[in-house]
Amino acid sequence: MSPRQNNKSGITGVYCYPKKYWLKDGTEKECWYWEANWPLGPGESARARFSVNQYGEDIARHMAIRAREEGMKKVEGFFWASEKAVHRTKEKGRQRSPGMDRRSRSAKASSRIA
Repeated sequence: MSPRQNNKSGITGVYCYPKKYWLKDGTEKECWYWEANWPLGPGESARARFSVNQYGEDIARHMAIRAREEGMKKVEGFFWASEKAVHRTKEKGRQRSPGMDRRSRSAKASSRIA
């Protein structure tokens, strides 16, 4: 699986982001983190976060990559991230048939009107 175009780390599931917070005097501060995410099963995931302030840029990035690799070793089988949405719609009783898309629904609606 190749990383998305906006992936700056080069590793799927590993990214860097800032977390903003405000001091009592109103000053805005930012802490940067490298974070790794990996799936546990359909609709479940785990993450590990490493502070750039605490470990430095290179070590925090390396730790996030390592955490992702270790987490992915524990993943059994495979599944699609979109399964979460399928399970959610089933729970709400709105399961769509596989071939049903917007165009086919609107075509059916317009044929009923005519």
